[in-house]
Amino acid sequence: MSLAPLAPIAFLELGRTLRELGSPKLAIARFYSVLQTAIRFSEGDADSYRRLALTAQFEIADTHLATGNYEEAVRFFNRLNLLDLSEADRARARFKSALARVKAGDRPAAVLVLQAFIAETPDDPNSPEARFLLATVLGEIGRSEEALQVTLALLRHEHGHATEDATRWRTWQQRTGNQLANEFYGRGDFASALLLYRALVPLDAAPGWSLPVLYQVGLCQERLLQTYDALATYREITKRIDEKPGDFGDLASMVAWRVQQLTWLEQTQADLGTLLIFAPPTVATAAP
Repeated sequence: MSLAPLAPIAFLELGRTLRELGSPKLAIARFYSVLQTAIRFSEGDADSYRRLALTAQFEIADTHLATGNYEEAVRFFNRLNLLDLSEADRARARFKSALARVKAGDRPAAVLVLQAFIAETPDDPNSPEARFLLATVLGEIGRSEEALQVTLALLRHEHGHATEDATRWRTWQQRTGNQLANEFYGRGDFASALLLYRALVPLDAAPGWSLPVLYQVGLCQERLLQTYDALATYREITKRIDEKPGDFGDLASMVAWRVQQLTWLEQTQADLGTLLIFAPPTVATAAP
């Protein structure tokens, strides 16, 4: 075999190297060279050269995306969708097109593309990130209730059992849920925040994750005047810290202080209630 048929592979690797070195225009030129040479030598091994040409087109689109040329990225990824792609490649192109729209700030279009992508490929490897992006964009345009529902669906989604797949989903579940819950809490929507924090707790049994989230659950319960529930949550945190001592000194101190404050508040309210019950009736006197 002559060296000429290896030219597309060489151009592909050279393009990737140039992109890593910060020369995107030269990189794109080399990717176009892959297309030109792949067509020339495609008669020998059509499948291999077709795959190289498709890879080069993805690399061109990815380079535009990485360098902030989002309109061109959308155009190239949409063009890829017109080709005879495998299901995996088609899903990848659609996700990248949506990502480019998000980065370009085209929120209405991004919402539509992300919703379609999630509906049609709910278990795709990029689906958890797509849900994160959709919840984020919906929150940015004031559609908070929809953002909440997207996040809850992500947190409740049953994914594959492969270790890598499960890890990917859990990472995006934690990031999405925590981000939106904090936003709701910051805006004073404690009921929505509580809903999300509760859903976040079982994602990871490790104390480093579950205890701080439980603390947020307690804070929300306080704000919602669910004093009894908040005390129960704080005492559960204290119990778990005592069972498995670790680097939770600050958290233990904060929880102890909140328990003290809530206990004092409950006792004060009880004492006031007793005084009101046994207080002598007020007798109105006529004016002289």
